Amino acid sequence: MTAPQIVIIGTLDTKGPEIEYTARVVERLGARSIVVDSGILGEPDGCVPDVTRAEVAAAAGYRID
Repeated sequence: MTAPQIVIIGTLDTKGPEIEYTARVVERLGARSIVVDSGILGEPDGCVPDVTRAEVAAAAGYRID
């Protein structure tokens, strides 16, 4: 059986450690976490996203700057 995948969307520039904690809890419970950075203020703080803020902006037809 394939593990469920949980997408966690958050502003990693201001809530990086909280998102990192949430992702680890999800993984300990047996699911795969996929972290999406929706921050626009700066670089991620303490958490490496699976989908970067630049990729999110590009998917919407914009650049992060």
